[in-house]
Amino acid sequence: MARTIAPALERRLGRPVVVENRPGNTGQAAGEALKPSAASDGSTIAFMPSTTVALRAAVLAISPANRRDHAQAGYRGALPSRELAHAHGGVQTRTVQLERGDPMFSHVTVGSNDIARAKAFYDRVGEPLGLALHKASSESGLGYSRHDGRPQLWIVRPLDNQAATVGNGITIGLEADTRSAVDRAYEAALANGGTDEGKPGIRVHYHPNYYGAYVRDPDGNKVCIVCHKPA
Repeated sequence: MARTIAPALERRLGRPVVVENRPGNTGQAAGEALKPSAASDGSTIAFMPSTTVALRAAVLAISPANRRDHAQAGYRGALPSRELAHAHGGVQTRTVQLERGDPMFSHVTVGSNDIARAKAFYDRVGEPLGLALHKASSESGLGYSRHDGRPQLWIVRPLDNQAATVGNGITIGLEADTRSAVDRAYEAALANGGTDEGKPGIRVHYHPNYYGAYVRDPDGNKVCIVCHKPA
């Protein structure tokens, strides 16, 4: 994202924009680079996936008289406000909880070599997550969703008529409203042809409220079931 918007920022600001990548621990490494003790330059933006997005003073037009002010924003359910404020060691902050905006994805599609077997799996796993099967056919496959009846998760036979294969590094992330829903979906997965890839539990390296479980569906696709809300 940073490399995508940098050219436009350069044109708007009339000066060079440097993109520095600090990968590691889902943004924690980048967060460490923005310690409150560091001198503020008034124009630093940090992009951190799924956790904290911290923007320095000049970018949000916060009072230039206090360059040590920060604006912090976190996805609702990812980090509570009190934790965001505490993360900067008492430096004066204002914290904003963002409502979820427009959807980023239209839909996600994964392949299956046995649609009937996949249906038994996703029907049962989807129940605790509020997913419903909105469309099923031998041609289009299976379409699941819990919003407005428009399928957003598709399980299909590959269009090239070749065998469906598993993508290394690809994970389908399904969101649960509660931690107990994560537990139930995980149990349903194992009872319907799935295999364990990680038992339900907190993953603090993502964020303090990340309660997730990992399984593989009967075709070997990796599925994450996660609740981002506090217990």
